[in-house]
Amino acid sequence: MIYIEECKRKYVEFFPVDWIEKLEWKDRDTSLASYKEGFLRINNFEILCFELLSKSALSGEYINNVDRMPLFFDEIKELTAHEYSSPNPSIQSELRDSLYKEYQILDKNLRICSVQYYRLWSFVSNKIDNFDHDFIFNVYTSAGDPSGNRLLSGFIRFVIPLCQEDHMLSFAPNDISGLILRREELKNELEKYSGAVGIIYNALFDKCSFLLKKILHVSGKSEYCFNFKTYQIKKEDIQIDTFNELYERFEFLHGKDFDEAGISEWQHKCLSGSVRISEIVMLMKHYQKDGGTIRQINNLLDDFNKKYNKLYKKVFNKKFNRHALNTTKNYLYNCRLSFKIKHTKYSFEDLCVDMEEIENIQAETGVKNFYPYRKAVIFLFEDIANDISLKLDYNYENSVIPKLELLKKFLSKLEIAIKWCENQHFYPFQLMFNECCIKHSVLNIRLFVPSSFTRPIKYDQLFEELEEYKLKEILFQNKIELLKEREKIEHIKADLAKSERKYIEILGVFTAIITFLFGSINFYSKTEDVTTLISSCLGFGIILLLFSSSIYFLTMPQLKTKKDYWQHPRFLFFGIASILYFAILCWMVWCHLIC
Repeated sequence: MIYIEECKRKYVEFFPVDWIEKLEWKDRDTSLASYKEGFLRINNFEILCFELLSKSALSGEYINNVDRMPLFFDEIKELTAHEYSSPNPSIQSELRDSLYKEYQILDKNLRICSVQYYRLWSFVSNKIDNFDHDFIFNVYTSAGDPSGNRLLSGFIRFVIPLCQEDHMLSFAPNDISGLILRREELKNELEKYSGAVGIIYNALFDKCSFLLKKILHVSGKSEYCFNFKTYQIKKEDIQIDTFNELYERFEFLHGKDFDEAGISEWQHKCLSGSVRISEIVMLMKHYQKDGGTIRQINNLLDDFNKKYNKLYKKVFNKKFNRHALNTTKNYLYNCRLSFKIKHTKYSFEDLCVDMEEIENIQAETGVKNFYPYRKAVIFLFEDIANDISLKLDYNYENSVIPKLELLKKFLSKLEIAIKWCENQHFYPFQLMFNECCIKHSVLNIRLFVPSSFTRPIKYDQLFEELEEYKLKEILFQNKIELLKEREKIEHIKADLAKSERKYIEILGVFTAIITFLFGSINFYSKTEDVTTLISSCLGFGIILLLFSSSIYFLTMPQLKTKKDYWQHPRFLFFGIASILYFAILCWMVWCHLIC
């Protein structure tokens, strides 16, 4: 911790034990000289302290030295724990007492700065540990507000808030207005200071401008009123020379085309094994949105996994980098899922396999990204809708019902994941510390930009979508129930039609029998020749059998195609029976003619 350790060392150097008492306080002139010397010493240290603490926060020392931050907090409290002189009515003592008051104010402001810095560290620690915290509240005791219009108050007003906003950037109206207002205030501060302090405020202004420009890139222009004047601000109005490279990558990630030379360079680095994590992210986005192949994506994932396994062992004890690797891994697999759903013949079975893999990754990394569940839910809605629209004789128990059950399960997990991401102020991916830093040539430090070229998530929009998904799922459930009822009705109708055909068949046979019996009686009463009687009865019986066969054929169930009718057993029976009956009748007629 270069800057924090230097700050503590300078404090001890500037303010040794009893340093005020060791000054000359003999008479008015020496007391006045001592007071000016002491006041200048306090003022010079305050400038130096502001510079060192600001550089510490802006360079991300609280990230690389996570375990040291609580010690720094305790050490500052110990360093600034002094007993100050009691007031004395003498002229010399008044000057000495005033100097003690200035020293006391400095110590108080330094403690407040350490508390605020510790709060930033605590916030980031809670974010990167991936625990599902459900705090009722998160408060801390403070030493109060900074006294007077002192330089160290700028560390609390600008440095800490901007660092925190970089970790939790959002589209909330309060956050956007806060960035705009802070940027205007920084303009005013830039006019007050020069030298080292002015350079720090310039870096803060650039950082604030970069964060605001990313927000405006998505949300569009904003209108605001400042000092009773109305202004409009657009992304084109904001200059960010220091952050140009990060912003170019941000634009590419969210719609702008990247040069082919850059893409070829990343691909070459993949082959040589020198590719950076940020370049893998960019290349994956290129494949996803510009029509890469699944083979390219799988190869890129292989490259990442090799790098992940190699780096994870090195950064295991560094929470931020470990968190960065884990979020990036989830992001890349989510990109592959999105690509496969969009560009390949994707099935329900494919989704089950891919989601099982992603859920295993989430369990291993502790990252509860909502994105794969959102993609899965959207796919299932379309898949179920397609199944229903086909209007086939589905076995819903084996087809649609399992999809609906999985949809319900994923909707529940989606809601949990969205809430988790919102609580964690989650970014789609988090780059490792070194890849979040850019060189600030004037300040001569590497500025830490945790949001890098990712963008915040619109959680309000996600929760609105979630409610729509829930309603849609209920509608699907109701539709399936209606289809089931419709199936039952169709089965009942089919059974009734079958019974009706059966009754017609029985009635036809019964009619044929009655007709045959009555006809036979008539023949028996009028015909005396036995041969004629038998022939007549036989012919009449064949006609009735043919009639019964016709009824059997005509009461066939309704089929879909002519081929189905031709291949039906009733058709074959009627055809064979008709040929046999016709043959017998012809024989009988021939016999009758011969006789």
